[in-house]
Amino acid sequence: MSSPFNAPYAISKHGAVTLAETLFHELTTEGPTVGVTCLCPGSVNTNIANAMAARPSGSVGSAKGNLGNQILEISQRALLGGLDPAGVGDQVYDAVLGGDFWLFTDENWNAPIAARATEVAQRLQPQFQTPPLG
Repeated sequence: MSSPFNAPYAISKHGAVTLAETLFHELTTEGPTVGVTCLCPGSVNTNIANAMAARPSGSVGSAKGNLGNQILEISQRALLGGLDPAGVGDQVYDAVLGGDFWLFTDENWNAPIAARATEVAQRLQPQFQTPPLG
């Protein structure tokens, strides 16, 4: 999902999904002995928001004024209420062994993902969608 003032992170995630899908298709044509699992985590209780906090004002993906602080605060709150990293690791382990391609760690993003798919299919302007923040 794309969100304002988060371009570097969003671009890397969209790229990772495309890489996983491409690799899956390429391996399928070759009769793979390995699989591909595309991890799409929701909020996980990590320190990733610290990277946002360290981004210099005026750099790509940064926000001006209080908006940047507000976005950082929302991100930190979401992460604090996020899943335990070890639990996500267990989910990854199970998905890889199970041969699952998609791994969404929770259902919080289901509605925003469905809304985005509808926007794309109907050629609508994108709307900023977020999951419920706990």
